[in-house]
Amino acid sequence: MVSQTLVEAPPRRPRVSAFRSVATFVENDRLGIVESVQFIAEACTFPVAAIGLCYDEEVRENKDSVGIDVLDAISAPFAIYGGVACWMEGTPTDYARRAREILAQGQDRYLEKVVADWAAGGTALTAGATITEVIANLEQHMDLNYPGQGVILMSRGDAVLAAAEDAIMWGLDGPTTINGTPVVASGWIDRGDFSAVGSITVVSSSLTQIDTINQETNTEWAVAEQVHTILVDCEYRATAELEEVTP
Repeated sequence: MVSQTLVEAPPRRPRVSAFRSVATFVENDRLGIVESVQFIAEACTFPVAAIGLCYDEEVRENKDSVGIDVLDAISAPFAIYGGVACWMEGTPTDYARRAREILAQGQDRYLEKVVADWAAGGTALTAGATITEVIANLEQHMDLNYPGQGVILMSRGDAVLAAAEDAIMWGLDGPTTINGTPVVASGWIDRGDFSAVGSITVVSSSLTQIDTINQETNTEWAVAEQVHTILVDCEYRATAELEEVTP
């Protein structure tokens, strides 16, 4: 008869991601009971130059003003959860903790993909022959059209190649371009797809946790869940592709 023993699992280091440092996270427990979310945007336009009127001999038109935009979140509220089920009184018994860890270790990838998928519907820029050229096109368009510091999204693999081209570097809070624009690199973004968006805010409910027993099946079940939606400042988005993706 073969004997065995259970030992502690190998320690798992958390994934290194810039998303948590790039995005702003706020909590709102009403998120789970609403169908949509809106926000009052800051000014999404640039100032206009004018000649000093005291010394200008020409008659000038009245100065223009802009309204205040009410913008939508980029998606309806959606839930992300982690669940665990196992026999009662078995080993282990810390199902609730394991459900929370499943949620915590994977939810950033979902959030990154939601932003990237939404950004894919933005202004399509000229494709680049190199990653450096793609990033340059996005940086130029973003600075011309978005008044704040935006974010560039790319695949995890393309981030490695971008660093090899000296197109991005590691900053204090993660990778950035040479201009200091934060970069979010995700394996859930397809190789060759690049996008730029305005600043990101993730609105989340508090964590909901259920730990219960099914007497009929003699199992214990636990789930940890959070509801999210994402705001992108000024609804700015642009996308660009790499002409040829390296296998």
